[in-house]
Amino acid sequence: MPVESVAVAGGAAALTLSRTLDPDEPATVSYLPAPMHPLQDASRNPAHAVTEHPLRHAPAAAQAGSTARHAAPPGPETSPATRLANGEKIEVLDLSSRGLSDLSALAGLADIEALDLGDNAVVDLWPLAALAGLEVLDLRDNAVKDLTPLVGLAHLRVLDLSGNAVSDLSPLAGLRALRRLDLSGNRIADLGPLSELRHLDVVLVEGNRVDDLVPLWGLPALAHLGLGNNRVADVTLLREARSLRRLDLAGNRLRDVSALGGLPQLAWLGLADNPIADYVPLGRLTAARWLMLDAEASRAVESRWLPGERKPVLLIEATGADVGARTSSGVGM
Repeated sequence: MPVESVAVAGGAAALTLSRTLDPDEPATVSYLPAPMHPLQDASRNPAHAVTEHPLRHAPAAAQAGSTARHAAPPGPETSPATRLANGEKIEVLDLSSRGLSDLSALAGLADIEALDLGDNAVVDLWPLAALAGLEVLDLRDNAVKDLTPLVGLAHLRVLDLSGNAVSDLSPLAGLRALRRLDLSGNRIADLGPLSELRHLDVVLVEGNRVDDLVPLWGLPALAHLGLGNNRVADVTLLREARSLRRLDLAGNRLRDVSALGGLPQLAWLGLADNPIADYVPLGRLTAARWLMLDAEASRAVESRWLPGERKPVLLIEATGADVGARTSSGVGM
């Protein structure tokens, strides 16, 4: 059953379904964490994947009470600038969609741990070089080309650079704490600098110029790999990526997907808009829950599961219409 929206309050997540369930109607939910911004706790630890977890039916009165508690208007909140002027420590700062181009005022925020600068006009990152404690940095949809100022951010765990003009990843080679990295919608051809970042579990490179997957071969923690709309023709090396749970290869040049059939944990696979000759290997994907395919491929794959077997959800994607950077939803039913 489709989920229309997800709301997070405290440690709980509330799902709005496409229709009302009967009081005695059984239902389950499966959740695959979104790549860069999953549901997470107060310490920014992402929620684990959930497979076929039974939904709990809450009485209407309890739902109303919960809604009332969370609908109360928040108290007055001072702006980041005011708190800074008062000498208060700022650890989390959201400056997204402010039309910013000059970051020099941020250079003194030594205590900051999470910074959102998405959807601005930033080119120069040098003021961020002094933010040595930074753990989460969102620079999506700016005009960044040079990543050199990020070289010293040794504690950086999450970095979103999607929608910029980056072509050289060498400044990231020493950021050994990185776990989640989004490089979608840039000008990247060489992933070599990522080869030693062994803690990476999410790598998104959608809408770039990548054709060589060798640098990803030795990343033992890699669980989510987004390579949609690149130039990949050979996925043989992914045969050893046994920790992969989510893989997007839509819009590439694949004909042979036999290397993917043995991935024991792969739950989500996107293969739309590829010239694939044989879908038989996909029948070996025992953990598959979602397959993103074009219409013709979905008919071919459907025949690989026997009547009575649990089949993955086949999601139909229009071919040729989805060009450039693509970000996949993290919630599925």
